Amino acid sequence: MQVGRATKFAANDEWGKIYRKMFGSTEQTQALSVLTGATAGATESFVVVPFELVKIRLQDKASAGKYNGMLDVVRKIVINEGWLALYNGLESTMWRHVTWNAGYFGCIHQVKSLLPKQETKQGRMFNDLVAGSIGGTVGTLLNTPYVNLAPLITPLS
Repeated sequence: MQVGRATKFAANDEWGKIYRKMFGSTEQTQALSVLTGATAGATESFVVVPFELVKIRLQDKASAGKYNGMLDVVRKIVINEGWLALYNGLESTMWRHVTWNAGYFGCIHQVKSLLPKQETKQGRMFNDLVAGSIGGTVGTLLNTPYVNLAPLITPLS
């Protein structure tokens, strides 16, 4: 989901500024990268949960024929269950996104610090690709237990 990705990266940048100022740090550290990543994951969760809930309702076989599209799902949820029902599944989504983003951004920071500094744009892009690939793998390894548990603790109705 593009909105989620944009939110994740924007939130990570903004939380980084806030935490560096809060802790009196002029540079991003490993610990701050993990903290900003986790907070960005929490921020992202609040944005994506309603979209994911609508998607799940539209894909659920038990809901077949109940809805006439995305807006109908939102309307019926709000009327029948209340506004807060749009956030059903927030807890499991938050666990998933917080752990993934903490691992991802924390790992990227560490990997980039270990790679040789690059002078060219292509070299910097290569370092970003390597760090992002490793960070994505670590994030996935960290949050896989939550992805597997989410259907057990996320209500579909």
